[in-house]
Amino acid sequence: MITLIELLRFNLTDKIGRSAPIKDLAIALLEDDYPPVTAVLFEDDGKLMKLDWDQVVEFKAGSEKIVFEDLTAASETSADDRGVLLRRDILDSLILDLLGRRTTRVCDLIIEENDGALRLKAADAGMAAMLRRVFRGHWTKPNPDNAFDWKYVEFLRGDPEAVRNGAGYRLRINRLPAGEIARLTDYVP
Repeated sequence: MITLIELLRFNLTDKIGRSAPIKDLAIALLEDDYPPVTAVLFEDDGKLMKLDWDQVVEFKAGSEKIVFEDLTAASETSADDRGVLLRRDILDSLILDLLGRRTTRVCDLIIEENDGALRLKAADAGMAAMLRRVFRGHWTKPNPDNAFDWKYVEFLRGDPEAVRNGAGYRLRINRLPAGEIARLTDYVP
């Protein structure tokens, strides 16, 4: 288990020796209850570049690096890409915890590694997550028992048009009674 704050300290490297710090991670939000990481974004000469997670040669949390065959194989992407990014879109966003029936703001994300694949497992909104942000993941470790299981989370993107086209929303909130939905919206600014 690793957090997004810890992952953002990692460097991408390739077999030739080039390296770049991670800017963000893309996920396939609607693919699964625990969305997989699909791509890594980094900056090269002022351009935002993207490498598919399938191209990872080596990933070890302890080494703080992710090794690719060749960083120059990355494709250029734009900052207003419609995909869902962990840092840009989910970190600091409001989420609806459908299991606990509450609204909160995400301070960190818990990601699980399994056979080289990364999956978003939970959102952390506690004081420890805030301290982890301040100290860039060096001080506290996540406690999954205090986090919100992603399977029961609806995150609010702040884009009214996204609701109309269903982009990025799992629409699990539709399963709640109308009174519960109304109570949850009391906490949304």
